[in-house]
Formats: sequence, structure tokens, C-alpha cells
Amino acid sequence: MKKIEARIHVHKIADVSEALKAAGFGGPSVSGNNGRVGQSQDEKSFAKATIEIIVADEDVEKVIMIIRESGRPKKIGDGKKLPHPLYDAIHIHSVK
Repeated sequence: MKKIEARIHVHKIADVSEALKAAGFGGPSVSGNNGRVGQSQDEKSFAKATIEIIVADEDVEKVIMIIRESGRPKKIGDGKKLPHPLYDAIHIHSVK
């Protein structure tokens, strides 16, 4: 399994989430509305967030392409996609 982190513009979170769900993956976790995306002070800066999703090894490239296509603002500074290996995952749920 791999955890994929992607830094995207905040206004693209809904697009990415919908595209992942439509492809049969769960919605990503979203964290941090921090930092700015922008190449120079002349360009408008946009708030960005980090989305995270855990997928099977064989789905990494597909998920990255979905994030890339649905999260791209069509400008320089569209963020980074970072796959990380996971060595263990623990399911946490409430117990009655």
C-alpha cells in the first residue's frame, strides 16, 4: 500500500474528491489550508491544502493521474504529488 500526498489549490479539492470517488476510490483526507502557491509576486497567490489517500500499490499511477487531471489549475504552481510506501496500516474504529 502507498499513501499519496498532493498539494493542490483549495478550490480544486471538491473536483479531486469527486473524481476519485467516481473512479471507485474513497475520498481523500484534507489537511492544512496553509502556504501559498505562486511563482512570483506579480501572480495571484492561491491557498493550498494537502490531500492524502491510501491506495494499493497497483493503483498508485492511476490515482496520481486522477489527481493530476482533476486538480490541475492549468497554470504553473499546480502542486506536488508524493507517493509514500506504507509498511503497516491499522484500522481504528469505535467499539461499543
